Amino acid sequence: MRRLWLFAGVASATLLTSTLSASVMGAQLNLANCGTSGSGVTVTGTSITWNNNVAPNYGCINIDSTNVVFSGGNLAGGEIGEIHNLTALPNVAITGFMIFVGGGSNPGVGTLSFDIGAAGLGPGLLNACTGAETNGQSCSVAGAGPFVLTKSSTGTSVTLSAHGTVSDGTVPISTWQGSYTTQFAGLAPIDIQNFIEGLPDSNTGLGCVAGSCTSTYSGSFNVTVSQVPEPSSMFLIGAGLIGLVASKRKKYL
Repeated sequence: MRRLWLFAGVASATLLTSTLSASVMGAQLNLANCGTSGSGVTVTGTSITWNNNVAPNYGCINIDSTNVVFSGGNLAGGEIGEIHNLTALPNVAITGFMIFVGGGSNPGVGTLSFDIGAAGLGPGLLNACTGAETNGQSCSVAGAGPFVLTKSSTGTSVTLSAHGTVSDGTVPISTWQGSYTTQFAGLAPIDIQNFIEGLPDSNTGLGCVAGSCTSTYSGSFNVTVSQVPEPSSMFLIGAGLIGLVASKRKKYL
């Protein structure tokens, strides 16, 4: 009897491998702003605007590389998508944060939507920028908001992390997480904090005005898509665990 239960557990694991699926499958999705000079972003303490608008409230984003597959086809390098401006962060859910149309082997079929939940942005760091940061050290504007500012030898990188769900209109729905990074050359984190807070700063003419800073760097967005087991797969996981527990009980009776 013990061997039978162990076999049931192994069989469940085998079936799980073949039935684990999701409407959107894949792993890494590497993106960048469309265009070159001037195609960066403008950030404030609580918002990000893409400076290559293709529609109201949307910027243009280009796929560098991907292995994401969904019911409408697959996303291939060189395809163009839309990315939504973010405002009133960080507690606003956004449907269609990034939108792509299926391409690759099945171009023009299906739409892939990356959505963000109400708590899907950031968080940033609790420590404000002080001007004492050395290369590799990070802070957030006034110790709040979703952005992380990291000092480098050439300036500052600004990173926004996000997560949510991704769907092509079928079920189950997959999840995603990622981070967008852009560069501000010649500015330290304290400079960016000063401008965003409207404080005097000695560095001028580098893309910042009172209340915001603009980067013309073509930033990058690295996204990981995670598959969600179908209900049948979850049942098999449970069945396998029950089998293993039962075998343990038999062993010690």
